[in-house]
Amino acid sequence: MTDIQSAFLAQLDLVLTQFKEITLQAEYDDFSDIPYDVYTRFHMVALAVIDRVAGFNSIYAKQANSFPIDGKHLPNSKMQLPLLAGILLALRDDISNGFLNTTRELIHGEVFDDFLEMADFLLNEGYKDAAAIMGGGVLENHLRQLCIKNGIDIDTAVGEKLQKKRADRLNSDLAHAGVYGKSDQKNITAWLDLRNNAAHAHYDAYSY
Repeated sequence: MTDIQSAFLAQLDLVLTQFKEITLQAEYDDFSDIPYDVYTRFHMVALAVIDRVAGFNSIYAKQANSFPIDGKHLPNSKMQLPLLAGILLALRDDISNGFLNTTRELIHGEVFDDFLEMADFLLNEGYKDAAAIMGGGVLENHLRQLCIKNGIDIDTAVGEKLQKKRADRLNSDLAHAGVYGKSDQKNITAWLDLRNNAAHAHYDAYSY
């Protein structure tokens, strides 16, 4: 089993543990006594981990997104909890058996190489600003993949919603977790600043 598989399974197990805790709290089989905020929180965390592991276009995500979040629109929405947990279990089984990981890694690796080659081509042709933006995008995506591989959450709670962490936060979290050292963190910060300057048209703030 690869490190990425282990990281995915750990994230899924964490969410499934939350479901078990909710099950222990419920007095009724239809979960009608579970507060809506508990249901909503579990629903959002489950959607987030499915998105990270399988992708938002996967069959798992499409099925999970078909379940309602707001109980006001469907009185028995809490009964969807076991179904959502079932999707997580199915995804866990597929990860454990190696049905998803290989394809995702291969696709990511090919895209990573392609975009770096495009950025290098743009730079050699004199388009430093476009190259900086494209290279920065590749870097941010790679930081996100490193976080997933090492079990670091790529989302942060803002009120009752989850938002993607900014690249500088991902960089900080990776360094804090010991994935790489302070010198690497400083270098990545500088590269991200270069990308941000290019994206905000501060073209004189950097050069070749």
